[in-house]
Amino acid sequence: MQKTNPLLPSLVTNFVNTETGELPIKYRPGFPRHYRFDASRGVFNLNEMTITKKGEPLTFIPIAYRIFKDDILGFGLKKWAEFFFINQVGHVGSLLFHGYSVENLERKTNELFYDEVNLSEVILTVTPIEKTKKEGEGKGSKYFIAEFSYQILSNNQRQEIKLLGETLNAWRADTLTGDSTIELSVNYHPPIQLIETEIHQETIPELGEQAPKE
Repeated sequence: MQKTNPLLPSLVTNFVNTETGELPIKYRPGFPRHYRFDASRGVFNLNEMTITKKGEPLTFIPIAYRIFKDDILGFGLKKWAEFFFINQVGHVGSLLFHGYSVENLERKTNELFYDEVNLSEVILTVTPIEKTKKEGEGKGSKYFIAEFSYQILSNNQRQEIKLLGETLNAWRADTLTGDSTIELSVNYHPPIQLIETEIHQETIPELGEQAPKE
């Protein structure tokens, strides 16, 4: 029988030790474990370790996330989706998407809107889908984009994730520049606001998300 990789995301929503009341989660603020979607091979990595097979989906529960535009990690100015979740050994991890994958995610938020939930109230499944490059699009003939599906958590589970996200203050130091334009965010809490121009946030009641307001 194949053992489950403990580095894969956990689908548990309540991590509190019922005997001690402690939250046994490891998280160095600003330095979550860096998971990566390898769009050239259609797999997910943690550091240099491949944790899924080609085309195999990754399922996780976002405890926090943001959709934003910024020039980060040497990629130039792009739109990004940044998620934070907890793996099976209780470590906080982060996962980034950009490009066509973010476009797919934004299309999925239309369904979330009508289901009256946001991305921290669902079990999110990300599936690498193989595509063929058009002439002039760079090296190689194939690449992968992420497609998204979700399952809504129960009311109790949604409350547990909400409290967990509010407690952990999720953020990632190497993606915080102070120049980002945040379109949506839930439970994303860097310790200081490094912004050149003041951006006020307002709550969208239908989604419980944060959107910039001039």
